[in-house]
Amino acid sequence: MVRLCSGKRVGNPNATLINIDLRTIRTTTTGKDSEEEPPFIHWPRDPKLDPAKKDLLDWFKAHQASVFYGRQIEVIFEKKYFHWITHKALRELTQEEAIASELRVTENGNTIRLYWSKRNRYPIRAAQRLSEEVDRHSDPDLTRAIGHHTETLFGFAAARAGFGVIGPNVNSYECKFL
Repeated sequence: MVRLCSGKRVGNPNATLINIDLRTIRTTTTGKDSEEEPPFIHWPRDPKLDPAKKDLLDWFKAHQASVFYGRQIEVIFEKKYFHWITHKALRELTQEEAIASELRVTENGNTIRLYWSKRNRYPIRAAQRLSEEVDRHSDPDLTRAIGHHTETLFGFAAARAGFGVIGPNVNSYECKFL
């Protein structure tokens, strides 16, 4: 949508946002690279990753008969580790074959990654039950209702704090972009 502000055309609805990493651009002359491509930047290993892996292994040892999905474990450990640390630790434990993992598509089309202890003797039924539960909680009618209710609660909280809602999808106020 194009908005008008003081008679000036603001914004371009057909604009495309392009994110370019300047380190990967190579200049070419006569069809050959004039300089070598910069080496790939390897970030140092996060110091919290190894403690997270140990905690996850302890968790799976304590819950051997259960099946969990990735986001569930990330939420369980979010007070201690950022979710990307937990995710990376789960991925490494899966690659090391310390825990078992499966990518599953639910009946409603949700893709979830399930994790369980290698000592779990019967993970298939538990994985099926968990997939069905994720589907029930991911129902579009339920999530839409929760979203509308949350929006209403946030509006009331903002009003109590002295803020006012100007309108939906607003990105400028008095010709100043937010």
